[in-house]
Amino acid sequence: MTDWIALSYSLTIICLVAIAIYAIIYTKFFTQKNENVKHVLETSEGFITARKTQGMWRIAWSFYAGSVGSWVITSTASYASYAGYLGVIFYAVATGIPIIMQAYFGDIVQTKFPNANSLGDFILLRFGPTAKLATIIVTLINMSIFMLAEFTTVGGLFSDFVGSVSYPIIIIVAVLTTIYTVYGGLLVSIVTDQVQGIISVLLTIILTIYVAATFRRDLPANFGPYEPMLGPNLSGYSSIFTMPISLAAATVFNEGMWQRVWAAEDHTALKRGGIIACFAIVFVVFIFGFGGLLAVWGGLVDYENTNPNLYIFQLFKSDPSAPNAHVENFIEVLVLVLAAVMNESAIDSLQNGLAATISSHFLRGKPLLWARICVLLINIIIVPFALANYSVLSIFLLGNMLGVCWFPPVIMGGIWDSELGKRVVCESSMLFGGVIAVIASTVYGIAAGPSQCIQMWNDGALYPPAPDICSCASDAALYNLTNPGVNCATAGAYWTWLGQPYMWQYFLIALGVSTAGTLAFGLLHELFYRLNIHFMGVTELLLKVPGYAELAGLTVDHAELQRKQDDDAAKPQFNGDDQGMQQVNGSQDSQMFMAVSPSIPVVHPYPAVVPMQPQLFAQPVVMVPAAEGGNVALPGSLQQGQQGLA
Repeated sequence: MTDWIALSYSLTIICLVAIAIYAIIYTKFFTQKNENVKHVLETSEGFITARKTQGMWRIAWSFYAGSVGSWVITSTASYASYAGYLGVIFYAVATGIPIIMQAYFGDIVQTKFPNANSLGDFILLRFGPTAKLATIIVTLINMSIFMLAEFTTVGGLFSDFVGSVSYPIIIIVAVLTTIYTVYGGLLVSIVTDQVQGIISVLLTIILTIYVAATFRRDLPANFGPYEPMLGPNLSGYSSIFTMPISLAAATVFNEGMWQRVWAAEDHTALKRGGIIACFAIVFVVFIFGFGGLLAVWGGLVDYENTNPNLYIFQLFKSDPSAPNAHVENFIEVLVLVLAAVMNESAIDSLQNGLAATISSHFLRGKPLLWARICVLLINIIIVPFALANYSVLSIFLLGNMLGVCWFPPVIMGGIWDSELGKRVVCESSMLFGGVIAVIASTVYGIAAGPSQCIQMWNDGALYPPAPDICSCASDAALYNLTNPGVNCATAGAYWTWLGQPYMWQYFLIALGVSTAGTLAFGLLHELFYRLNIHFMGVTELLLKVPGYAELAGLTVDHAELQRKQDDDAAKPQFNGDDQGMQQVNGSQDSQMFMAVSPSIPVVHPYPAVVPMQPQLFAQPVVMVPAAEGGNVALPGSLQQGQQGLA
């Protein structure tokens, strides 16, 4: 056993280190030979966007590698064991299709806002600063959860399957990815993605051939006694809806996916790269999901004793009667190497995405060193949590549910950009839709969750009833959920966000309420607009809170505001609606909304309304179309031309 542990670590570390060294060396020579990409290693914007430097195949491999981490090896097999063949099919398809959606939707956004550095920049330009702040929070939670899940997965494999402890491999991956990501940012991540993607696809093909040649278990007709779990069932039918919508939302709120949009050299590279990546993703996810189904179908899984993270490894164990597989042959070592390579590719994409989200909002205008420090701090914060060994599917559930709650207004805002659309899908309606969806989903879970859990438990369709996430809190929730007659708010909320097995009702409520809430509030706003009734917007209200201007990325020079307010003879008045400010000049109204970098001293119209003076900006200002028919004053870093992709 000790020899296999040593071999597993040796091959894994050699492979990971080799990829990291290759990435650094290649990036250095690539940037030296190409004058047009030197900015990637010299500026913060280049570090987080690698703007217009990557062709179709690089974008394809990068989309692929950023989407399929080590979670594919464990989560898809585990999900197949209770969602059956329907779950396998729709999990695979739903993982790939959002990449095509991201490529085409991203192209729309890139054409309208070609110099945005992040999803947050797009939201700022389309909606406003408070919407941007809300999006950043959702994005940070979403990506942090996925990064935590990735570290947890690879650590769990080495502790449960190899028989080691979890922290060595987690630390190794974290250190290596941090080193090359700090050096080269998004560009070096894309370089590694190509190598990691090719390796993972080749190893997946090798494993597929191996299983096809060696698997000799009897497979009962119609899944035999496993038909309730592997045949058509509630979880399988739910996957038809829950998987596409949850993974589409997760993709939109993954800054790593948006970085590929900025990096694409043109429209063709982006769209074709997304299509190629989709097919590769569907293939790999399906193979591992089907492997989990095959392990259960062949009687190699003991639902009560087998570790759900090891279902795929049951196909390779030498003793079919053993409840859990352990590394004991070379093919299993290859699976571990595959998991580690996929983990490394996902981690560096998430590191870059998190760094881009934070840098583009809180560190705009700062030297490149700040972005690099950001990458380092992200790992220092997340790695300790990964050592707690949380349930991966439950971690994903939290991120997916949150993403679905905020997904509809973002998509509507990107597509519906007419004057009417900007007034209906405005900042306040977006925020209302997202918040009300979170509340409605939780309330539904409190009302229906306990009875749903009990019913599924009694039907044998749920095992375990829910994962251990947080000791005392989860134990109490599980007790309430599995004891008839108890309807506990804590248990219901827990079931909604961490316990339910991707039930379609929850995702439908999140999606439907968010969409309806956004449109209802927006139509009310439009009615008031047509009646010339104005009301105070969300940003206007929140700017009264001390420190909010800085938090939202707006710096207010109160002294200058006061001086200008006292000196100006004519003082325009705030119109009270989401459009921020209305300057009245005779019969002509011009609406303005200011959104600028925290690093730029600026007169902001909200706290004390004065005419906007562009000369007060530290760098030139350009007015561009904004949400709800107004204008946005941008710092120099976002001003460069409003053309589409070359």
